[in-house]
Amino acid sequence: MRYSLSGTLYWVGTILGLSIAFLISGQIGLLIMLISYLQAFAFYRCPHCRFRLSRVIMLSPNCCPKCGDDLTELDKRN
Repeated sequence: MRYSLSGTLYWVGTILGLSIAFLISGQIGLLIMLISYLQAFAFYRCPHCRFRLSRVIMLSPNCCPKCGDDLTELDKRN
């Protein structure tokens, strides 16, 4: 899975989970948020050094904070 797709799924799952938790059921919302976090933990990583990008506060980082690799170029190639 591409890191950018995983990041998008992470944020969509978090927002969807919070919405469902407040509107429908807290347990279902929490489950959606947990699944979203687990997939981000597994797949939202720098393709070069495997640093977990979920630690980065920005929505979509341009470069890896650990190795400095340009993530925008990697995403265009894949």
